[in-house]
Amino acid sequence: MQRIEVSSSWDDGAIQDLKLGELLSKYEVPSTLYIPIKNQERAVITKEQIKQHFKTIHSPKEVSHLLQAIAEQELLAKKSYLKSDKLYSQFQHLAILKAIDENWVEQVDYLQQLRTALSGQHFSMKNPLVEYYQEAYDGFEYMKERMKHQIVKNLLMSELALNPKGEVVMYFP
Repeated sequence: MQRIEVSSSWDDGAIQDLKLGELLSKYEVPSTLYIPIKNQERAVITKEQIKQHFKTIHSPKEVSHLLQAIAEQELLAKKSYLKSDKLYSQFQHLAILKAIDENWVEQVDYLQQLRTALSGQHFSMKNPLVEYYQEAYDGFEYMKERMKHQIVKNLLMSELALNPKGEVVMYFP
């Protein structure tokens, strides 16, 4: 199997970035991190060294296959950690419910802000109620897409641990 190198830029230090880096390392998928031009504590990698060690992905299909393989491996690792289909199913349900809950709360907040914003449009030639329905529908469609992404993120980037009582604790990003 040919090794594929993944290049990505992260520099905001968010905890999800660390988790992504851990996943890439765990499955031995090399990745690119921000490397400073100068570092007084240690030497930096030269451009020649980078070119020598990195290959490129030639098509979106290769990226898709790589990401699918990583996702499958991560889900299998979580399933084996939980050791029962019932716990794994519960984990999946919680990941989905958390995504639905978070996105629904955001949607309700958005609708309240939209109502306030459109209440001042009664002087314009547009019907505020029609505008509200159109914007609310677009917002709902966008929420559904965000929800799908959040479900995948919850399933793949969550942390599973055992508490002192031996119960499984799930941490979602």
